[in-house]
Amino acid sequence: MSRRVEVGPSPRVYGVCIHDSAVLLVRATNPHDGGEIWWLPGGGIDWGESPQQTLEREFIEETGLGVTNHLLHSVLDDQRVRVNGDHVHTVRIIYLATVEVAPLQHEAGGTTDFVMWAKLDELHQLRLADYA
Repeated sequence: MSRRVEVGPSPRVYGVCIHDSAVLLVRATNPHDGGEIWWLPGGGIDWGESPQQTLEREFIEETGLGVTNHLLHSVLDDQRVRVNGDHVHTVRIIYLATVEVAPLQHEAGGTTDFVMWAKLDELHQLRLADYA
């Protein structure tokens, strides 16, 4: 296996969406350490796409919900080494998001396989991504 010394920086966009005391979360299909993990809807910025466009696209892809409003919350970054030896630098842009409340649609064939509204007082029962 070849080892890449550096990957990134990789800009990514995520949205925190809270409705009726629950936060919108998606489950990763292939976490790097093999365990089930939940994270905020979002993902990588495509070439020529603005962060806001990425947020809207990723919410549709991963949840089936359209974003109606968003407000920049924070920008985070981290550097880590994946199990395959890749050194990764990720920059995450986090928005507070409002969505059109509708039935959730699970992503098929993507980086997530399940979406849910998780009650805020039950989050301690889930394994969450460090930025969620």
